[in-house]
Amino acid sequence: MINRRSLPEKVSDHLLWWGGLSMLPVLAAQGMKVRRTILRLPPAGPPFFGSSKGGDKDFYLYVTGESSAAGVGALTHSKALSGCLADRLSTALDMNVRWRAIGKNGIKAEELRRDIFPATLLPALKDGRADLIVIALGVNDAKGVTPRKQWRRDVCGMISDIRLYSQTPILLAGLPPVQKFSALPSPLSKVLGARARLLDRDLARIAEQWQGVLHMPMSGELDVNNLARDGFHPSEKGYALWAESLASGYLADLNVELEEPSL
Repeated sequence: MINRRSLPEKVSDHLLWWGGLSMLPVLAAQGMKVRRTILRLPPAGPPFFGSSKGGDKDFYLYVTGESSAAGVGALTHSKALSGCLADRLSTALDMNVRWRAIGKNGIKAEELRRDIFPATLLPALKDGRADLIVIALGVNDAKGVTPRKQWRRDVCGMISDIRLYSQTPILLAGLPPVQKFSALPSPLSKVLGARARLLDRDLARIAEQWQGVLHMPMSGELDVNNLARDGFHPSEKGYALWAESLASGYLADLNVELEEPSL
């Protein structure tokens, strides 16, 4: 018998993913049931931009990606990933962080690069200033079984597109622990969790290949207690914890200490 705990994590995830495909009828049935019964939460309401008041200098933050960038699970963007991250950066840097959320629920990397970037992010970079770009993406590519080669090509393409207009630091947010999503039954949750971890390792490797690109893996920020009512997206508390982790990683790269937040 293979003891998966004794295997390197990468090998165990490969085994779990490919082994899970042998249960495809079960996974398909579970997936169809989830799509029928899951509570569908809307994206966070407007405004889709704002500022966290700090010092006299401005810091421009863009958060783009899938449902987490769209703020699904939060009432407003000020309580979602963009606003929470802006608050933490503003406090640590003593700067006025001007943030903008550019996200779409259900989107994959290919669609983000093809449809959203040319219409929103790239024109903003061309015409204005940016100090940090956060890309939060990958759960839909894990669910949709995007080939890893295509996933890497799409992410690298987005970075390349950004670099045409800006040398702004880019933070690749790690994929959440899909296996902990209470909306997903087992074995579907375990198989998709393994797929998400494989895509996340791709992000880590991509970050190593590009100057000014940082990958920040998610640790324990999203467990069952920090999910929204749908059991699939972060709650407002989950977004605050996730933003804390992203801010810590970015500021550590700048050698800036982060004060303990009051959640």
